[in-house]
Amino acid sequence: MSTKKIQSDLILATERFRTYGNYRTREPRRWDTDRFEHYFFERFFRERPETKSLLIPVDWWNIHGFEKRIQDRITADLTDYFRSLDPGRSYFMVATTRHLGSVPRGTRLYSGGGVYEWDRPISVFGCYDYKPIPLLGPAFQACPSEERDLFAVFSGFYHPHDVRRLMMKRLHGLPKYKVSPRIPFKPYREDLGRARFALCPAGTGPTSFRLYEAMLSGAVPVYISEEFYLPYKDKYDWKDLCVFVTPQEIDRLPELLESIPDARVEEMRRAIASFCGELLFEAVYERIIEDQTS
Repeated sequence: MSTKKIQSDLILATERFRTYGNYRTREPRRWDTDRFEHYFFERFFRERPETKSLLIPVDWWNIHGFEKRIQDRITADLTDYFRSLDPGRSYFMVATTRHLGSVPRGTRLYSGGGVYEWDRPISVFGCYDYKPIPLLGPAFQACPSEERDLFAVFSGFYHPHDVRRLMMKRLHGLPKYKVSPRIPFKPYREDLGRARFALCPAGTGPTSFRLYEAMLSGAVPVYISEEFYLPYKDKYDWKDLCVFVTPQEIDRLPELLESIPDARVEEMRRAIASFCGELLFEAVYERIIEDQTS
């Protein structure tokens, strides 16, 4: 059987793990369709590039949106399906955020959120072969401003990662830091567009959407995490693109940021502007296909 025929059969066989007609208990949300996986699958199905490995097109984000009872049911069905695959062939998958469950041994996973489940590495069928990609949400409409009149901003949940709680406690009451609970999306975008620095603590995994939304807004991201999950490290020096802070350095966070010279901030903003072309859906798609055809 030809590779193209096998790929076509894979696409058909996994449709239930993208549309969830047998599982759906809620109406689709905006994020169910306006996401990188949706873009990737549609374009891949249309163009059918000849890749080294076979794509298993499972929509991990949508699975994550279901209540745990439904998640467990889908994960069990996926596990059975993965066991049915030919172990002599190689596969790849694409996931915006952390995924639930397991993937077949040797599958290359292109993941925006990391191979984590609530900060714990998970590996059921063996070691992962994974490559980080940018963690991109729905098409982000940045609102950059020429005047950067906010020193540092953060808006979001105080959980699920301890670094958020530690950061909020350290910056509470400091006038140069606009740190608040989650606010509506429009003022959030406007704050990023006015900010010199955007505080980007880890979320449910080792990274967050905020890191890349800050870049698109022209702010210098301050990446706060125990582990730094970064794409394209072979092509870019990330020290030119963001400020790295470990949990042990949070007590010194104000001093660290306030000691960075204006000239260095502007140098980083220029490097970020050059990097932002990598944050388009089409650019990430092409990076993955390049990796799968080189």
